[in-house]
Amino acid sequence: MPHGGPHFGTQVTAPIQEGFRNQQEEEAKQKEIEDRRSCIARGGKWDPVAKICDLDLKLAPTEEPTTKPPKVTPGGPELFKDPETGKVTGVTLPDGRSFFGLNTDEINDIINRDREEKARQAALPGVGTAQARSDIRFRGQQLAGQIGQFGELPISPTGFDIGEAATTGIVNSIPSALRLGVTGAGIGLVGGAAIGAAGGPIGATAGAAIGAVAGFVSGIASGMIANFKSQRADTTTAQQRTLDEGKQTMMDWVTLARADPVNRNFYLTQFNQQAAQIDQAFRQMKLDTSRDLAKFETALPNLAEFHTFYSVGGERDSLNEEMRNALLAPLPEGYDFFALTERR
Repeated sequence: MPHGGPHFGTQVTAPIQEGFRNQQEEEAKQKEIEDRRSCIARGGKWDPVAKICDLDLKLAPTEEPTTKPPKVTPGGPELFKDPETGKVTGVTLPDGRSFFGLNTDEINDIINRDREEKARQAALPGVGTAQARSDIRFRGQQLAGQIGQFGELPISPTGFDIGEAATTGIVNSIPSALRLGVTGAGIGLVGGAAIGAAGGPIGATAGAAIGAVAGFVSGIASGMIANFKSQRADTTTAQQRTLDEGKQTMMDWVTLARADPVNRNFYLTQFNQQAAQIDQAFRQMKLDTSRDLAKFETALPNLAEFHTFYSVGGERDSLNEEMRNALLAPLPEGYDFFALTERR
């Protein structure tokens, strides 16, 4: 069978070209996959027809920003986050000033300083924006509704310190026992002499012992009773001091709230805590006097002062009204601090 030679024009390299073409197509597909992943990772949308990322069409060929300033609103400072980390990194104040690349402490410091400045300006007559003054008044109205709101502090029956009373009674009874022992010895000596020489010494010794024991026991009893009375007086005095000093302390918090509107919330909290302590002292005194007649009799004047404090239109109501006025109508900074420095 004849074997013909090769014909010119036959594609002898077709398998090689086909393999090269397949390799190019595979590389193109791989590049498209990588470009698509990169586009999605950057927040873009991949166009499979044009094989481009929509993000590339929207952004100029400059450095991509890490944060996007939020829309400024007049209601207050607005925080914004880094889209990649999700952490708060900046703030825009109501006046439009923006601060970027900050941590939480720095952001809080900027917000607090801005609020303090606005509060000081708004507190001055004729100074500050109408909106700022309105905000101060609105916040004052909110705080005024919290005056006198506190949780009751716990109380429990006040017992006597028996150990202290016994120690006091023993110490105080020793001199009395010695005096009565000497007196008893004299009586025993006289009685012993009347019944004979043998009876004299025995009578003197017995009289001394009886006198000493009687003096010691009666001394302990009287000493303990006196100590119980002292303990009653101490608790009553402490409760009365809570009322007396507490009233002045509450007025101090009123003064601070009026003169320093920035920290009114803190001053109101302290005002209410002091009121809670007075309330605790009053309830404790009523509990103690209901269980101890002697204490009730000695504490009558103190109970009367507490009742006067809590009476309608009394000192408690007056202090609450003072605090309400301070929260609603703060004075210029430093106006009333002089009263604090001169009072004590």
